[in-house]
Amino acid sequence: MTAPGQGAITTSVRRCGAYVGGWWKRGGYTVSTGYEGGAFNVVEYTVEELRQRVAAFRDERDWRQFHSPKNLAMAISVEANELLELFLWQDSGNVPEEKLGAVCDEMADVLAYLLSMADTLQIDLGQALIDKLERNGAKYPVELVRGSARKYTEYQS
Repeated sequence: MTAPGQGAITTSVRRCGAYVGGWWKRGGYTVSTGYEGGAFNVVEYTVEELRQRVAAFRDERDWRQFHSPKNLAMAISVEANELLELFLWQDSGNVPEEKLGAVCDEMADVLAYLLSMADTLQIDLGQALIDKLERNGAKYPVELVRGSARKYTEYQS
């Protein structure tokens, strides 16, 4: 793999929107892609950078007053259900191409509210995820659970 800026693909994630001639067209706005040499150079953000951007967005609008933990938990649930609604009545669990933009928007809404809640409660969300993965790793050892969707209590003897 080549270095960023030299035609390297730096990630395998999909961007939301349509790529048109070096620009991503998306819901009424256009952003530069960093497209060079036939491949995408995706900008990576840390969880902390994303938290700061969401907090700045919130604070510029004086919305902190509405962001109690209860309200944020409810907003996460509402947005997660809006994501779920996009799959309602689908024959498969796949995302139809025409709904991909809406799926991206709802996923971003869920993430924004999670980051806001982490900010409000002063929780390091990245570390919380790492800690949870470690606990889940102990509950679901690879050699015992590979290929199975059973709950960890079903593996206890």
